[in-house]
Amino acid sequence: MLMQETPSPRTSWVRGVLVVLVLAVLSAMVAVELRQQHLLGERQAQRSAVIDGLAKSLIEQTMQSEVLGAVSVMGLTSHLLKQAVLGQLGRDAPAVLALLGAARDRFGAQGVYLINTDGTIVAHATAGPSSTGQNVGFRPYFHQALAGRSNVYAAVGAFSHERGLYVAAPLHAGSSSPSPVLGVVMVKLPFAQVDALLARAGMPALLLSPQGVAIASTRTEWLYAMTPPLEQRRIDGIKALRQFGRQFDNGVASALPFDATQPEVLIDGAPHALEQRSIDWHDPAGAWSLVLLDDVSALMPWAQRTGLGGAVGVLVLLLGLLVLELLRNRQRMAATQQRLQVLGAALQSSPMAVVVTNAQGIIEWVNPGFEATTGYGLNEVRGAKPGLLASGKTGVETYNAMWSHLVSGRAWKGVFINRRKDGTEYHAESTLTPVLSSHGVRIGMVGLHQDVSARMQEQQELQRSERRLRELLEQQKAIFDNAPPVLLTADGVMRMFNPAFAALVGGTAQQLHDERVSCLFASLEEHAAFAARVAPRLVAGEQVREDWTLRRLDGSPFEARISASAVHIEGASLAAMWVIEDVTEVHRAEVATQQARERLELAQEAGKIGVFDVNLRTGRSVWISKQAGHQGLRERVFDDWRTAWAQRLDARDCSTALARMDAALQGSDTSLRDTWRLVRPDGTVRWFECSARILRNAQGQAERMVGVNVDIDAYKQLEARVAAQLQFQQVLIDTISIPIVYKDAQGRYLGFNRAYETTFGIRREDYLGKTVLDRDFIEPDQRQLFQDDVQLALQGPEAVHREVDLPYADGVVHRTLYWLQRFGEPGSEMEGVIGTFVDISDRQRIEQDLRRAKELAEEAATLKSNFLANMSHEIRTVVSG
Repeated sequence: MLMQETPSPRTSWVRGVLVVLVLAVLSAMVAVELRQQHLLGERQAQRSAVIDGLAKSLIEQTMQSEVLGAVSVMGLTSHLLKQAVLGQLGRDAPAVLALLGAARDRFGAQGVYLINTDGTIVAHATAGPSSTGQNVGFRPYFHQALAGRSNVYAAVGAFSHERGLYVAAPLHAGSSSPSPVLGVVMVKLPFAQVDALLARAGMPALLLSPQGVAIASTRTEWLYAMTPPLEQRRIDGIKALRQFGRQFDNGVASALPFDATQPEVLIDGAPHALEQRSIDWHDPAGAWSLVLLDDVSALMPWAQRTGLGGAVGVLVLLLGLLVLELLRNRQRMAATQQRLQVLGAALQSSPMAVVVTNAQGIIEWVNPGFEATTGYGLNEVRGAKPGLLASGKTGVETYNAMWSHLVSGRAWKGVFINRRKDGTEYHAESTLTPVLSSHGVRIGMVGLHQDVSARMQEQQELQRSERRLRELLEQQKAIFDNAPPVLLTADGVMRMFNPAFAALVGGTAQQLHDERVSCLFASLEEHAAFAARVAPRLVAGEQVREDWTLRRLDGSPFEARISASAVHIEGASLAAMWVIEDVTEVHRAEVATQQARERLELAQEAGKIGVFDVNLRTGRSVWISKQAGHQGLRERVFDDWRTAWAQRLDARDCSTALARMDAALQGSDTSLRDTWRLVRPDGTVRWFECSARILRNAQGQAERMVGVNVDIDAYKQLEARVAAQLQFQQVLIDTISIPIVYKDAQGRYLGFNRAYETTFGIRREDYLGKTVLDRDFIEPDQRQLFQDDVQLALQGPEAVHREVDLPYADGVVHRTLYWLQRFGEPGSEMEGVIGTFVDISDRQRIEQDLRRAKELAEEAATLKSNFLANMSHEIRTVVSG
């Protein structure tokens, strides 16, 4: 290949050495010995460079890797993962798996795990068998991450029995590391990258755990072997770690054939030099060790180191080596020039922008790709600094990180926001590499720059689209899951439903999915009757609203109010969305209301009204009430009236009720009226209404308070049910698609539905309690007409209806059909009117078109009659003439 030396120079070198050896055997042997000593030193330097490079690469692929950075960022910023680890989303939630799966695909991981504080895996994104539900709390990486430290850990999977790199980071409650740790995010990487890294050494290499076990080795027979000495206590300790799968389950282990603490060891009878570097993965057991073994037997053969005629031999050997070195240098120079030519051609033709600077960062050379990207030529930038491309929008932290790497002699990769010669900005993905001398001094820098503006824009657009899609899906799912009972059917089969529907019919998702709708009816005949009633209306596109008796899966009946609309589902001849409401309780509430009213009358008749008399000067109070199980009235006397009240008032009302009572007594009021909850002697809590009179002396001080407590618990329950029914009615009205408004007898707005607000572009809170005269976007005479219609509708049973022109929210005046109908009893507080609006603009246009067509047809008929009459007259004239 072009970048490799050809075999012919090496062959010439061997022949020259053979000539020198032939000329001076004794001198050559001494020279070989000296040469080999020199090679030992060079080999040691090469070995150190190799192991340093391996250690650096291993750290860059683990503790300094993009994977650990990404996992740490997820642990700080992902609100979704925090919800999942707190148990708010359930195990293996789809949104969580999608996020973890994206990380797994991005880094080529075997799996991405989400672990709670108990060590239980709550989500596992993997292409293989899932480990969700299993516990990894024994792993050191879990404890380190739970303590707030990101770490890397190598181990044999407890369930997969394969080696893997476990990159773990804490999942914080907040967006900063000092916040509490809620769990752990862990990525399992394939161990093949470590094996591939060791294979690059070109010599035996091992990765030893802090306990001295080889987790990776270029020689397979050394895998899972231990450094000596082998002690049973030590083997049992390693077995208890469960770090190496089942390798030590039988209590025995194999030993490595060398002592890793020695600089030189003997393996298979050959001397090997040993180099070792520590790898800090934040393992609580200590640092890992990277070991490199170099077979130096070939470099240091035993030979005769002394001999006769040493001086002659040395001179001959030196002269021979000098000649050979001269020839070798010429070959090296030729090879170097060839490599430089190839390298120069590659840089010239590279599509990436290449910048070469000196140690001070002054540009010395750029390639044509730089000119194509920035618009600057070599002559324009030579002698300048790369800062001439700066736009001022790159963060200071980016430059700090760049110089931190370059000053320490490490390569840096990042993104700048630069400005071209024509002033346009672009994102440049840059890799800056310092060029070091043999002494480690920076003599220059090489930068590779690539315009990634389009790619970053595409990534940002993709991320925005994904966020919008995720938000829409979450919103739709939240609305569907929290809606009233909803059922989607297709051809008589349940396709989809929400939790409220499953709870309504008493079934589970497994029981109801793909079940026939007929199971909700008492019989197939009843279902057929229902279908015959509603199916034609659904096919015609009408909305269906029916009251029907349905049955739960356990066979119990309930009264249902059913609303439905037809929907389109591919492959289904008839599909509909059903909203089913259990109105059994409404009926029961009506019965209960009547019963409560009767019980209240009986209670009043039986004397269940408690009477109290409080002497405010002495604090003595008397309670007279009718107690269950006792005949007649019962009187109780308390020396401290306030303590007696505090003991009987429910804890939820005690402080506020006593405060209002104190305010009434300390003021000038002569009466007190309040409602609160009292604890009865049997422990039950009931609502009571208190009505009392406050008697004051001449100075206005309260001296006595006399009143009654009336049991209104039934009314309170009824009030709650009525409030729920009113809320349901408002939701029901809001689902109607035509605008609806209702007013009181004075024409004041009582409420609207959502369609009314949308059609006219108003908000109900802006007009409640006002009249149509306050709507400034309607003409004054039209406003007065609408206000007069209220009284007109209240005067008779017939509805008021008109066709009027109204401005809608779209800014267009629409022809509208307007009805106004009275409700409530005349003169009662509930008397009012309800109005509806129907847009008939399209119908009016059609009528006008028909009227115009009729007029044209009549004109054509008239013209035809006149023409025929004239022709008849002309013909008669010609014939008679």
